Amino acid sequence: MAKQYDYSEIFESIKKVVPSSVQIYLVGGAVRDIILGKKVRDFDFVIEGLVRPVGRNLANELNGKFYVLDDDRNMVRVLLNADSDEYYCIDISQLNGSTLEEDLYSRDFTINAIAIDFIQKNKFIDPMGGVSDLKEKKLRMCNLESIKSDPLRGMRAIRMAVDYDLTMDSDLIHALNEIRPFLSVASVERYRDELFKILDGEKTVTAVRLLDKYAFLDFLFPGKNPTNDEALYDWLRSAEHLINILAREFREDESSNLISGMAVLKLGSFRDQLNEFFYHDNNLIHERRSLLIFSIIARFYRTEENSRSVSEILKSRSKKMLLSTAEMKLIIKSYEAFMELHSLFNLEEYSDVVIYRYFQKFGDYGIDGIFLKLIETHINKDILRDSAQWTKVLDHAARYFDAWFNHFDTIIKPKPLLSGDQISKLFNIPAGPEIGELKNAILEAQIENLITDREGAIKFTRNLIESS
Repeated sequence: MAKQYDYSEIFESIKKVVPSSVQIYLVGGAVRDIILGKKVRDFDFVIEGLVRPVGRNLANELNGKFYVLDDDRNMVRVLLNADSDEYYCIDISQLNGSTLEEDLYSRDFTINAIAIDFIQKNKFIDPMGGVSDLKEKKLRMCNLESIKSDPLRGMRAIRMAVDYDLTMDSDLIHALNEIRPFLSVASVERYRDELFKILDGEKTVTAVRLLDKYAFLDFLFPGKNPTNDEALYDWLRSAEHLINILAREFREDESSNLISGMAVLKLGSFRDQLNEFFYHDNNLIHERRSLLIFSIIARFYRTEENSRSVSEILKSRSKKMLLSTAEMKLIIKSYEAFMELHSLFNLEEYSDVVIYRYFQKFGDYGIDGIFLKLIETHINKDILRDSAQWTKVLDHAARYFDAWFNHFDTIIKPKPLLSGDQISKLFNIPAGPEIGELKNAILEAQIENLITDREGAIKFTRNLIESS
């Protein structure tokens, strides 16, 4: 299990490696979260000098990994528990300006412009009243040019207002209303990273509405057609709700109505597996849940009807946001899996081979596709009056989830009773497509329990060859 670090332990380690003649301060979000009593994993320190020596020595002291983040701006990073989800990130940079006060005035919002002098005085340094703003739940810019100089701060304002339940002051609202001409200043990479921080939050729908209101969505996902707001926000609300009740810790207040209760009753047994699936996929840069939300926005925001397929739209928008190849593939294949389920979930009866073939085609993207199908059904207002369709989709989803999560080795990827080489030698068939077809037929027979051992597989294959 990864070691847990209290911020006081990190402070003590820094005291050991910083010369007494050098001033170093904790600044930014870590100070804000300490004041709010939140768990802190990301620390930002500013120091008068000796950035790299202090960073290297701190990494040695805490048995962490050392990186140079930015040569020009003299920024380094120490990463603790680097190979674990329980990592800690410590960034150290040169003081921006000749004094700490200059550094703080150059920051985005007053609640992020608080410092702790923990080496000598162990007190808060708060020249702009950030502590008071936190108590009053107010979000203010450090200066009136803050957002114009870096429009990404506008997205950060939305994230912070939503995540911390803060009220933006009139100057900030005015700056957001006037932000559109400045949006092209920031890079796509920075917008992407901030967008996914927003999508990682717990109040996605509220945040996306604000991104739309203040022109960010229109800038990131431009299109000729007006958005079908009702469809977009219905999908987002249902996505957020279903993932919360099925892949997060159980909360009775979120599952108390009939429709939600039915979902938890039929799919709640997969909660831990779905949590792992959506929140702990180390092969992806961003959370799988957030990629699902992104795909909904990309699908519905200002899309052009009848001009391109949805897959092309998703590919184009994923590419524009510089998502990784793996993430682009996930978004496109999930949608294709969802479309295939329109016919599969209408079947009254089917064998496990149908499920096998679905996952053979889509792999784990099939799970995302099932969630999209759940979301589509959940937004149908008719299920409130007649829950039969909802029950049917939940039953199908349960069967597919059970196969993937609980019977992977017998339904999804069973061990072949005969290998391709064995089929070739036993029946004198040269390498080629016929071998693959026979091997797959044997696997499907295994899944249906028509054959259970090697002898049965040989007999089954011989009959298959003779009948063809």
